[in-house]
Amino acid sequence: MARVKSKAQIALEVLEDDLKGHFGAPCGYKPSYYHLAWMKLFKELSLLDVVRSQGFVKITPTQIKDHTGMEPRLIAKHDFGQQRPWLFEQYGLNILPLSTQEYVVGKFDTFTKFPTDIDSHPVKRMAFPSHIESIDYQSLTSEAIQLNAAYIGGVFADFLGEESLEHTLSGRMTTGAFDLDISGLPTLAIAGSQMEIDGGYEGKGCLAIVEAKNKLSPDFNSRQLYYPFRRFEQVMSTKPVRNVYQVFSDGVFNLFEYVFEDSRDFTSIRLANRRRYTLDAGVITMAELTNLAHNPPQVPSGYGQATFPQADTFSRVVNACEFIARQGSSTRQEMIEENGFVPRQAKYYGDAGEYLGVFEVSDGVISLTPFGKRLMALDSLKERKLAFAGLILADEVFRQTFLDSLKLGVLPSKERVASIMTAVGVRDSKGEILGATTISRRAATVLSWVRWITNLVTE
Repeated sequence: MARVKSKAQIALEVLEDDLKGHFGAPCGYKPSYYHLAWMKLFKELSLLDVVRSQGFVKITPTQIKDHTGMEPRLIAKHDFGQQRPWLFEQYGLNILPLSTQEYVVGKFDTFTKFPTDIDSHPVKRMAFPSHIESIDYQSLTSEAIQLNAAYIGGVFADFLGEESLEHTLSGRMTTGAFDLDISGLPTLAIAGSQMEIDGGYEGKGCLAIVEAKNKLSPDFNSRQLYYPFRRFEQVMSTKPVRNVYQVFSDGVFNLFEYVFEDSRDFTSIRLANRRRYTLDAGVITMAELTNLAHNPPQVPSGYGQATFPQADTFSRVVNACEFIARQGSSTRQEMIEENGFVPRQAKYYGDAGEYLGVFEVSDGVISLTPFGKRLMALDSLKERKLAFAGLILADEVFRQTFLDSLKLGVLPSKERVASIMTAVGVRDSKGEILGATTISRRAATVLSWVRWITNLVTE
């Protein structure tokens, strides 16, 4: 059933060509309603002129609502870099809330990139308490439940080095008042801006504030950690505030701790610690993986027919499957906006899912194949991980690379993988043999996926 458009959306659609032409947007660019709203606001208030002259401009929710008809809180919510409107990307702009009544838009950076080698770190298995029956730790479907499971399973206590923690904070609240410095701008006064804390956990040695997501995006908005940090830094008299970002995917809790080296400047953010945890009780052995390599499973229809994968983080392939399983289907633009992918990455991860036979694309819409639906519906995380490993190892290039790693005790060189690909005769989706430069790029993906497989071992 088609969603009914609001009057504001209809009005923005009418103006689309005019707004795109005014700002010189690419002809093929299809902006969302939120992105069109920013174009309309910038045009009618001549905001670019103000930004060019002083480096920033302040706007109010009332102005946003009056000029666009859209909900200010929603169009100003940019959790990932790729959620920014095209206009912001084009002119290097970002937005920060100063209070419930004012935003600042200017030429400053609000995003922090995650490490690119997520799959390269081993996963520590934690025992989930056997007396807890109300949480199925093998099917953690929401960010709130994922937080609860990590807390109950001792993940946060282990990560923080605390003997015990109490869950003390969660929910929507205000920031209080503090000053914020950004290079090139005058000091900004934050005064009661709204923020939301996913989870706060206090022990004898610290208060840890955790931001939780279930999307393996390339970056995140530093404000999500900075505003709660400044709010409670002023409250805690004897303990430090520690800032933790949790990303849950494929049964793994990816934890990142960040520090602000200058508490007045949220661009002084630095990664201090990172670890990966699982509560999955299913132990995967190297013998099981080796058996998969020697006895590959039957592959689904369409397997191997898309272009050879160039998606270097396999965890993000699984995360994309999880996203589409939750949504039912997705366009590439939705994958870009909801998962923080750049357009190129959305294509790479979509193509990877097609190559494995778990995605199908029709009229630009990506959905799970019947095989993909069965795979994502498996009750056991162990079974699902082995199923993904089996799909990878059914391909000759990945299988030979994995078997080489067993013989060597380490991953083979990129040159060795490239030679395997050349010998196999890897082709693109049009059936043409890949050139040496392309093979070298794809070899990095092969090594990354094989590393993901070897890191499944929990014996």
